[in-house]
Amino acid sequence: MSEEDQNNKQVEKKSAKKRQTKRSVNAKAPKGEKTKAERGGRRRRAAEGRSNVEEKLRASEIIMAPLATEKTIGTIERFNTLSFFVREDANKQQIKRAVETMYAVKVTKVRTLNSTDNRKKAFVRLSPESKAQDIATRLGIL
Repeated sequence: MSEEDQNNKQVEKKSAKKRQTKRSVNAKAPKGEKTKAERGGRRRRAAEGRSNVEEKLRASEIIMAPLATEKTIGTIERFNTLSFFVREDANKQQIKRAVETMYAVKVTKVRTLNSTDNRKKAFVRLSPESKAQDIATRLGIL
């Protein structure tokens, strides 16, 4: 075989191999292929994946119990913040709505913490018009 024939065979082998495309999250579509959005695929938001049952939880189901420790009493007095044990699957928006409906107050911020004993705590900061001390006395914390 001549040198030219060998080169042609090598070229044929290379072209015969199918080019593998990268299949990662950030991979771009190969040239000529349309992306999922261009083909008419639908993009989903994170909230669409949740079921309606989760969204329609009652306020009493979300908030399980108030948290009453020396530290939380300090946050009630200093930062106008209430602390609760909440359901593990509750999100910040659900906790905010639950506190606003149960205690008729305005919430400015909700922070959550998953503790090591598999319980979720929510720290709910109230607006300056609403007093956390009044609600804490109603709950029997103070």
